Amino acid sequence: MYNANVGVWCLKIEPVHARHRPHLAPETRVEGLERLARIEGQVRGLQRMIEDDRYCVDIIIQVSAVRGALRQVSRLILHNYLANCVNRAIGEGDQRSTMN
Repeated sequence: MYNANVGVWCLKIEPVHARHRPHLAPETRVEGLERLARIEGQVRGLQRMIEDDRYCVDIIIQVSAVRGALRQVSRLILHNYLANCVNRAIGEGDQRSTMN
């Protein structure tokens, strides 16, 4: 479905009871946490840049880098979801966990 608030197409995913919800693959969890730790450092750097009244273009470039890094985390999680969760749900015939 199209989300006009953010201007992107989104997947409509029905919630699944927590005890049936698949978890991240171990390698996805590690990579995601490593990426988020780097992003956290980037955000702290952005805060310092603003506190130090740095040049606007430099700040905008760093904000863009953070957004790109977050997109990569999102892709990582989505890939895990499609590769593991959806495939497992299809194999088990659980249509609640698949995309509409």
